[in-house]
Amino acid sequence: MNQATTPQSVLYTAGESLEVLDYPSGAALMLNPMALQALDWSLDTTYFLYFEELDLLGRLLEQGPVLVFPSTNATCVHLEGASAGSGHRHHDRSASSEFHFHRSKKLFYRKHFPSLLPRMGLLHLGVLSKRLLRMQWAKATAVWKGYFWS
Repeated sequence: MNQATTPQSVLYTAGESLEVLDYPSGAALMLNPMALQALDWSLDTTYFLYFEELDLLGRLLEQGPVLVFPSTNATCVHLEGASAGSGHRHHDRSASSEFHFHRSKKLFYRKHFPSLLPRMGLLHLGVLSKRLLRMQWAKATAVWKGYFWS
């Protein structure tokens, strides 16, 4: 790739500012498939609904900063929770969403931060206790199966 076609020069000549991506939102994330294919990276299919974009970003950041091409004229409508039958707020998660969230969270920490798994286990015991105290049996079961049993 010559200097005229590097992402930095495209950003520079377009007059856009260069940003380093700290946290991607999978709801509004567009990736260049040719670049990902050339790097032999794809979304990890062991994740479902949650943490797949963080996993991909973590793997990409191991190779250096990830460049963002900001768009000032794009609009994205995210119907948060619609795929899993949940509300748009964190505490409105359906039991299915609760299962996949906690399962994917464990997978993510096991893969990227294994030393934190004991702490995450304690945190999830707290979440499980909270669900039990509120008599949210389906959600408690989902937390148990998602984090401790899967």
